[in-house]
Amino acid sequence: MEIKNKNMPRAVFEKAARGLFRAFGGIKLVKLFGGEPLLNFALVRHGVSYIHSLGFAPDFELGTNGLLLDGARAGYFRRHPEIQVNINAAFGVKREFLSLPNLIWNLCVLPGAQEEAVALLGRLAGLSKNTHSRVNLLPASYCEWLPGQLAGLKRTAREMGDIIRRGGLVFENAARTGTVPLFNDGPAVDTDGKVYRTNLCLAAMPQNRRAKLLLRPGAAAAAARKKDLVGIFGLRAAAASFAADRIMWAGIHE
Repeated sequence: MEIKNKNMPRAVFEKAARGLFRAFGGIKLVKLFGGEPLLNFALVRHGVSYIHSLGFAPDFELGTNGLLLDGARAGYFRRHPEIQVNINAAFGVKREFLSLPNLIWNLCVLPGAQEEAVALLGRLAGLSKNTHSRVNLLPASYCEWLPGQLAGLKRTAREMGDIIRRGGLVFENAARTGTVPLFNDGPAVDTDGKVYRTNLCLAAMPQNRRAKLLLRPGAAAAAARKKDLVGIFGLRAAAASFAADRIMWAGIHE
């Protein structure tokens, strides 16, 4: 991902919200992402309130590493259960987060650290016993998976499936809903207000290639295409991502 160290100005958020809800009136979900959205928590709060002030009541998702999720911020999310908080479990599994009404733990399985991912899921299951905590399990995307690592992923996925069933966890992303692994379908707004047809715009790439992802006036929102992925990440990494994706879900359900 490209790290820009830029915040979206409030006026840009408001203009984007007005335009997108006018163009796509049936929007049911708004994702707030970065970077780390909690670094600009004031905009998170304002953005949710502003969209409500327009007369819309979508669900929201916010992805965070949890490091800035202090008592005040957690209190806000407890008062706003329409906001799903996705916490990266790799940065720490904390019992106090279990009080959030709409919490999902994200856990990424890296090619060379599969045993560590299984152990982390086990700790999460122990912490969350009898709470039916929800988890997203994601194989690392758009990196190289060696044949032996993909074979190991089959075993890893089976072990994770066993932990989920024994621990009473809820496997949230039981199937991929987007067109491609990791990236979402639908329009995405960058910090400068430019609107793209997918949040693939978050990936590091030359500006001329990013420009091809812009959502053109009058066009329907689209998804990332396989040829976009190959152009940005290379054929080997793109193919490995789809393979890991298939292996992960099949193994968990065995």
